Order: sequence, then C-alpha cells, then structure tokens
Amino acid sequence: MKKAFLSVLFTAVLISSFSVTAFAAEQQLKVPLNHGVDY
Repeated sequence: MKKAFLSVLFTAVLISSFSVTAFAAEQQLKVPLNHGVDY
C-alpha cells in the first residue's frame, strides 16, 4: 500500500519536473526571438 503511494508520488514529481523543464526551455527559445537576433 505504501509502496504504491510512493510510486504514484514519484511519478507525479517526475511529470511536474519535466513540465517545468519543458516550460523553461520553451521560454529560453522564445526570448531570443522576442529580442530580435541580428543575422
């Protein structure tokens, strides 16, 4: 019972950290475009 709860909690932490990382990466990709990169 406790092991199942821990696995669910671990999965939730993994998903949330992944979404935060994806969001940060998306923001970092958008920032140079917004500032206008000179080629």
